[in-house]
Amino acid sequence: MNNVYVAYALWLFCGWLGLHRIYLGRFFSGFAQMALVYIGGSTLYILIGFIFYGIWGIWWLFDVYFVGKIVDENELKQRLKNELKNKDLADNLRKLYEQYENGEISKAEFEARKEILFR
Repeated sequence: MNNVYVAYALWLFCGWLGLHRIYLGRFFSGFAQMALVYIGGSTLYILIGFIFYGIWGIWWLFDVYFVGKIVDENELKQRLKNELKNKDLADNLRKLYEQYENGEISKAEFEARKEILFR
């Protein structure tokens, strides 16, 4: 899970490296921000670097909004994953109980399989 405070701290203090985006799982765009800064710095002496710095600066400012939105998206994805996992667990437990009720497995086997499910 991503923490919104950590994400914004990374944005504020290490935004020029794109670490906030890397932290949020957006590796390509994080490395793209890093590349813009390094290309801008290495071409600054021929004045082209200001263009790269300008693109990066605008992107960095837009990230004030996008960081919170990406954290919310990641939390929603994680919540949905957990719900699916719990649903699968409930379905498997119900099937296991039906096997026990029908006499297909013994009580000891039911308990052993149930323990395996909850690991």
